[in-house]
This record gives sequence, structure tokens and C-alpha cells, in this order.
Amino acid sequence: SPVTTGQDGALASALKKQALDFSYARFPALLDLDLEQIRKYDALTGAWAAKVCSELQQG
Repeated sequence: SPVTTGQDGALASALKKQALDFSYARFPALLDLDLEQIRKYDALTGAWAAKVCSELQQG
């Protein structure tokens, strides 16, 4: 599983925040989804950000 602690965790959190900000700004209909779907989208975006940071760290 991706690393989500320390500097990598902070970077992943920042990437997740930027991705969510971008998504909700460009696609405001996402905010009309059911709360469970929004939570799932949030979790999936976090997992994606952690994976990206982990892969970049590995080179």
C-alpha cells in the first residue's frame, strides 16, 4: 500500500486537496452526489494521491 506518513503523507494530502479543489471547481455537479458517494470520491482521490507520491518516490 502507498506510503502516507511523514513528508510523503503531507505531499499526498496536498495533492489530494488540489485534486479535489480542481474537481469541485470544474465539475460542481459532483457536490450534488449522495454523501456516501462524495465520501467514496474523497477516499479514492486520497488513495490516488498517495499512490502517485509513492510511485514518484520509488523513481
